[in-house]
Amino acid sequence: MLEQTGGHLSQQLAEFNRAVTSFDQVMHYDFSGRNAIEQDIYKNACIQKFKYCTELSWKLAKRFLEEKGGDVATSPKMVYRRFLGDLFIDEETLTALFQTLNDRNLLSRVYKESMFGEVIDRLPVHLDTLKKLLLIIQKAIRE
Repeated sequence: MLEQTGGHLSQQLAEFNRAVTSFDQVMHYDFSGRNAIEQDIYKNACIQKFKYCTELSWKLAKRFLEEKGGDVATSPKMVYRRFLGDLFIDEETLTALFQTLNDRNLLSRVYKESMFGEVIDRLPVHLDTLKKLLLIIQKAIRE
């Protein structure tokens, strides 16, 4: 078990857990039968939750690695590569986490309606990836 489970790491873990739970709730909310404006608001809410969770995920992973005493990685992809190197995740999970970062970056840089729709379609997969990372970190902290 990591020494610092009562400090900053546990706070970040709790925050990430709340964010993933909130993302899950909004993704499972039934917006069928709503008008176009309400549908657009819903999609934007889903995107916002996704972006927030993606940001929190790599920062939590970074904090975890720091608490574990490893070298500090500075970029999101380097943090996830370290997770692979330390055997917390496999290649498939690494690829999925990279896709969350890639989609977050796409949404942050350029707005194209077609791209927005493609990312919206991938949100259920991203949600599953973020939930998986949450479980991996929770388990690693307990060990």
